[in-house]
Order: sequence, then C-alpha cells, then structure tokens
Amino acid sequence: MFDSKKLPQLMYALHTIIVQMKSEATQTNHRELADFLKTFEDLPLLLASNQDETEAIRQLIINAVQVDCMSTRALDAFDEEEPPLLKLGQIERDAMIREDKYRHAMYALHVFFVSMENNAGMAGDRRMSTAFDYLEIIPEYILEKADKTESIRELIKDLVNLYPNCSKALELLDQETPPISEQ
Repeated sequence: MFDSKKLPQLMYALHTIIVQMKSEATQTNHRELADFLKTFEDLPLLLASNQDETEAIRQLIINAVQVDCMSTRALDAFDEEEPPLLKLGQIERDAMIREDKYRHAMYALHVFFVSMENNAGMAGDRRMSTAFDYLEIIPEYILEKADKTESIRELIKDLVNLYPNCSKALELLDQETPPISEQ
C-alpha cells in the first residue's frame, strides 16, 4: 500500500508531469498526443480533491473517450461494480471521491497511461512512450497491499530524469503537507 498521507502530493506530481508532457507533445507537433493529454490532465487533481469529484471524474473519462477510443475501457470499468484490474488493497485517504469508485478511478488512470504509451509509440516518441510505461505502474502500486511508497518515488525520479522540466514533481511528492491547488 502506498502511504496514503502522500496521495495528494503524488497526484500533484502526476499532474505536473502530464502538463509538461502535453506541452512537449504540442511543441513537437504530436497534436493527437497533446489533445489526449489535455483531456485527462486534471484527473490527478480531482483524485486529490477534498470534495466529492465522482461525477467530474466520470465526465472527464467521457471526454477522453471522445478523443481516444481505448479509453472506453476506462469508462466501462468506472461504471462497473468491480474494476477488472487493480483489485488489490485498499487505501485510506482524505480525498473525496466516493469510496466505491476510488479503485475504478485508479483503473481509469492506468488505462489512460497505457493508451498514451501506445499512442506515443505509434507516433515514434520513444521518450514519451517510456514515460507512460513508468506512469502506468503507479495506480497499481497505490493499491497494492505492500508498501510501494519508495518504489513510486523512484518511478517519479526516473520520470524527472526523462523530463528534467518536471523536477517540481519530485519536490511536490517530497513535501510534508499537500500542496495547494494551482488551478
């Protein structure tokens, strides 16, 4: 299990990485990648919210489906009783998504990352594909019963090595208190 006290910091770190990758995808004319990243860049912030964001997350997934058909799996899983993947563990948290949908949202995040890895690979962007390969593991680590806090930190560190402009992500993760939303 991931240290639940660090969940908001992790979500802000993921948001920082996604925004940077979207910016790079735009600059390198990977328009489809940038459009898809834009559709779910706020998912980590919604997961870290102190309000019930269940419907906002569902709407975000619906919007992502319109850009990338692979995201249909995420919507299907979000609407099911039990997600088809990431069934391990529970996490205690202060964030406000309905408890019965939390693992579904983690699965949705996983599906988005897998889809982006595939899209980046098809676009020929090996660095971005590698980054999403790292990112897709994080939702599984969050829900595992074993403590994966340090493993997640190492993945974020690897991502910062790939994207040095994301160094703020590691700083956010290492903060003692959750950051204040920058939106």
